[in-house]
Amino acid sequence: MPDNSQQAQSANVVFYTEQLAAAVAAIEGASAAVADFFPDFDLSDVTSSLKIVVTPQSEKTIYDTRGSDEDILKIGIAVMQKATAQEAQNLLLLCQNIAEELRAKKIGTAQCFGIVKQIDRDPIYDLPQMVRNKIFISVITVTIKVLK
Repeated sequence: MPDNSQQAQSANVVFYTEQLAAAVAAIEGASAAVADFFPDFDLSDVTSSLKIVVTPQSEKTIYDTRGSDEDILKIGIAVMQKATAQEAQNLLLLCQNIAEELRAKKIGTAQCFGIVKQIDRDPIYDLPQMVRNKIFISVITVTIKVLK
């Protein structure tokens, strides 16, 4: 059974994933964003409707020698849609806009928040999927430093 610190850390992951999904959904063109803790990325289910899935990837606690610690969370934002080449260009712009809007953004509430410290888009999109199946897939990885 997890102790209180493990439960608090798990709550952090859930809380910040949901908060990040809400922040992404507030960005123009990204209202489809939802938090999903057990995503099923079956590519046969990808349609011409935009799908944005926000899911936790990792958590790390760094212990300081003075007894303080900091939590670092990585949360993925998957952007998926069956798309033509022109639509893929628009999706690239949407992903770029999401990344720009999240830069150094405060995520959370006044009592419990973190700051976006890093955004990774590597690769920018899955070229083989786009060429073979006309499915645009991009994963934006957001690193959040939890402030206590």
